[in-house]
Amino acid sequence: MEEKGDVVLKTIEAYDEFAGDYVQRNSDVDRSRLFLDFFLDGLRSVPGKKLLDVGCAQGRDSKHLANYGYDVIGVDLSEKLLEIARKNAPNLKFCKMDMRNLEFPENSFDGIWAMASFLHIPKQEAKKTLGEFYRVLKKDSLLYICVKEGQGEE
Repeated sequence: MEEKGDVVLKTIEAYDEFAGDYVQRNSDVDRSRLFLDFFLDGLRSVPGKKLLDVGCAQGRDSKHLANYGYDVIGVDLSEKLLEIARKNAPNLKFCKMDMRNLEFPENSFDGIWAMASFLHIPKQEAKKTLGEFYRVLKKDSLLYICVKEGQGEE
């Protein structure tokens, strides 16, 4: 984290506070199935099986991807959501980690899944964060980022 007033820190606090409600509203994988199927289809041309779920929340998508035979690591900054993820998918690895500073070596992953997480990164840190994704991705890998459509910062 950068400073106490960091917008990302406020986002983490909100997710920690409302983790239970968030999971209730977002537990059905069908909400993202179209996007997951698109990602899985793209992965067919990728030689490896190691994926990073950035902003994994309760591990819903991590678990779904693992069911297709992928070795998935989920990262998030909400400790409450990570606790739920570890209960929901005890065979998967979940780490408390900031996507702006991924603690993995270069060329670690064959794909990154970032469903509705990148949108929490402040605009001035977006390029650096994309650089982190690029750093940990292997050659001929796949990156999926889902953000909201809109105008301006709001």
